[in-house]
Amino acid sequence: MTNFAKTINELRLKKEWSQRKLALISGVSNTEIGRIEKGEREKPSLTVISKLASAFGMSIDELLSMAGVTNSSYDVNIKKKPKKLLELIEQEEYTLNGQIATPEDKEKIARVIEALYYDAKEKNKRK
Repeated sequence: MTNFAKTINELRLKKEWSQRKLALISGVSNTEIGRIEKGEREKPSLTVISKLASAFGMSIDELLSMAGVTNSSYDVNIKKKPKKLLELIEQEEYTLNGQIATPEDKEKIARVIEALYYDAKEKNKRK
């Protein structure tokens, strides 16, 4: 078992997830997860690594580092793409004070953030 395979397996078991549950959360097929954990996929694609990292709540760099894999072994410079904050606010599930944010909550939060952003831009113009 490779370090990457072992790391994925350990992270999954720590969360008490089956391969199927990780597949549902990550968007990577449970067959592919099985192959990775058996070491049959020693070098999964960056897309797969990104999906797995996201499922475990970490960056690609964190996951690769935990597995002892260097970015250079992928011959690609991993650049983090900026995420669209308003899309994250509207599409992701999260809680506020222990309650899951409703679509109405998400809309209000997005409007407040947008207003604060444009207010700050306007203040910066005046300086």
